[in-house]
Amino acid sequence: MLKELKFLGYFLTIFLSLFFVVRFYLSDDNIKRSNEMMYQYRAQLEKKFENLPIIKNDTRNIIEYKNDVDEFINKEKKEWWILIK
Repeated sequence: MLKELKFLGYFLTIFLSLFFVVRFYLSDDNIKRSNEMMYQYRAQLEKKFENLPIIKNDTRNIIEYKNDVDEFINKEKKEWWILIK
């Protein structure tokens, strides 16, 4: 009997918690508040980004490609031959 009451208590607690959470998040008031906050953040970001300077791209052809794999293999071969000698 006590186990069934505990089970019923747990079940009701979980069910009511989920019910109230879903009811709050899907309510019209919460959706309106969320949309207003998103609009305010968007307006603030647009104000901040209006006066940003555009910087010229000067990063062309600055990457040097190296073939480190071949250098590593050649180095290993040399060390191996030194050990054999």
